[in-house]
Amino acid sequence: NVFVIDPLKITNLTVLDQLVLYPNPFSDKIWLVTKDNSSIEEVRIIDALGRTIYTDKKPSKQYIETGSLDQGVYLIEFIYKGEKRLIKTMKQ
Repeated sequence: NVFVIDPLKITNLTVLDQLVLYPNPFSDKIWLVTKDNSSIEEVRIIDALGRTIYTDKKPSKQYIETGSLDQGVYLIEFIYKGEKRLIKTMKQ
């Protein structure tokens, strides 16, 4: 299952209650922090055309360098505790 989460309409969350993505909108970095210090299994950044422009399996850092991305809307897809989620975010 894939759920698209609009940051302004977050409801009935389980996994997302344990994961913080900030800032939104972002500029040079996106921070992905888990409240229980669990590891994120995979992170992908998807552009407005649906292209995967970044992938990191078993990320070793809690942030993603985003300085090279163009301004616009992106989806951050992550797998955490076996569940896949998408969060819509924007680069300023």
